Amino acid sequence: MKFTSTLLKHNKRLMLKNVWKHKGSFPDRPPIIPQAVLDSGLEIVDPNVEEPPAPWVPPVPDDLQFKSRPSITELPNYNEEPAYVYTRGGRIMEGSKQACILTKSLSFNGFPDTIKPLIGRFQAQDQDKLIQRYIMQSQKWDPSKEPLPKRIDTANVGYKFTREYGIPKKRSIGILMRNLIRLCQSTGNQFPSILSDLRLIPDAYLGTHYYYQGKLVIFEAYAKYLLMSNQPMKAFEGEDKIDESVNQKLLNMYPLSPLINIPKRNCYRIQNIAGFQKEFSHSHPHTIFLINNNFWRDDSNQAMALLNCFGYAVTQARKLYGNEQNLPKPICVQCVNMNQTTVNFTFFQLNTTDFSSQQGVKNFVWFDSGNQLFQKQLPQPWRGEEYKNTYYHSYNPLAFEKLLAVILGNAPEVQEYLDDSEEVAALSQ
Repeated sequence: MKFTSTLLKHNKRLMLKNVWKHKGSFPDRPPIIPQAVLDSGLEIVDPNVEEPPAPWVPPVPDDLQFKSRPSITELPNYNEEPAYVYTRGGRIMEGSKQACILTKSLSFNGFPDTIKPLIGRFQAQDQDKLIQRYIMQSQKWDPSKEPLPKRIDTANVGYKFTREYGIPKKRSIGILMRNLIRLCQSTGNQFPSILSDLRLIPDAYLGTHYYYQGKLVIFEAYAKYLLMSNQPMKAFEGEDKIDESVNQKLLNMYPLSPLINIPKRNCYRIQNIAGFQKEFSHSHPHTIFLINNNFWRDDSNQAMALLNCFGYAVTQARKLYGNEQNLPKPICVQCVNMNQTTVNFTFFQLNTTDFSSQQGVKNFVWFDSGNQLFQKQLPQPWRGEEYKNTYYHSYNPLAFEKLLAVILGNAPEVQEYLDDSEEVAALSQ
C-alpha cells in the first residue's frame, strides 16, 4: 500500500468556526411554570435576570483608602489659567541657546574676568593625593553593591555583558561632590571667611515664577547642595558692559516658541522660595551644586544649570527690590554641575527682570564645560585580556583648581591677597 500526502487539507479552524456560527446558538426559551404554582399566588422570579447588587458601604466612612480620587478641578492648587511649569528633570531640547532666550541672556565662554585670575593661585593641603582618593572612593571603595543597569557598548552593540554590581551612578557622583566641597572648606585656615560667611544647605528647594512675554512660567527644582552667603556676590561685569548690552541682539528661534519644550499645567503654586521661607543671616545664594544623573550632553546640562541660576536670582531680586525691573545692583549666582568624571561651571548675572520683549538691557551668562577630572575606561572583553577590567587614568587637577576658585571668588581675604600681589609685582618692576 502506498501512502501519499493529503493534497487538499481541511481547515479545521474555519470548519469549527462555521459549526459554532450555525449550531452554537441556543434559544432562551421562557421557563415552563405549572398552573398550580401560578394559582397559588407565589412570586415568580426569573433566574436569568440579574438584580443590581446593593451599593457597598465602607466600614469606616471617612477612611482615605476608600475615598474616590478627586477630579483635577477639585485639587487645591487648580487654576483655570494654565502655566508653563519647569521642573528639575526637564530637558531643554535646544540646550543653552534656548535657555539664553528664555532668560534674556548673552552667553560667553570660559570664566568671568573677576574669577579667572584665581585659577591655580591657591591649593589645599595634600590636594592631588586626596582628590585621587576621593575618586577611588566614589568608584571602588564605597561598600555599595547594587545591580547596575545593563550596559551597551557602541563599539560592539551585539555583545552581551553579564550583570554588573557596584556603586549606583547617583551615589557615586554624590560621594565625589561632597568630598570635593569638604576639601574646599579645608582651606578655612587660610581664608576664615569661608567658614564664617558661607553655609552649605543640602536638598534646597526652589519655587519661583516669572512672566516671559506675558506668559506665566513656574520653576520647581531641588539642588543637591546650595551654598548661601551672608553678603551678595560681587558683579562679574560692570555698568559699562551692562549699558553696551542694550545694542546687542539675542538669539532667535522663530517660528518656534522658546517655551515649546516646557509642559503646561493647571495645578501649580505661585511661590517665591529659594531654600528658606524665612530670612536668616546667610540668605544670599552663592553657588548651586547639581548632580547630572543622566545621559545628556554637557550643553543640555548647562542649560538646566542656567535655568536654576536664573530661578534663584529672580527670587532674590524679588525679595530685595520687589517688582523693580531695572535692578539697582546686579545679582550673581554660580552653579557647579557634575557627572562621574566631568565638572561644568555656570556663572549668571541678572541685570534686569523685564522679559516683556527682547529689547533693552540683557543678562549675562558664562559657560565653562567639559572639565574632565579623570577618565574612566570600562571593560571591553572582546578586545583582549588587558581590557577585561576598569581603568582610571588621566587625572586632571585643573578641574578642582577651577572649583576652588569658584568657592573662593567672593572671599575678602582673596581680594586682599590679590591686591597685595599686584602691589608687589608693581614695585618689582
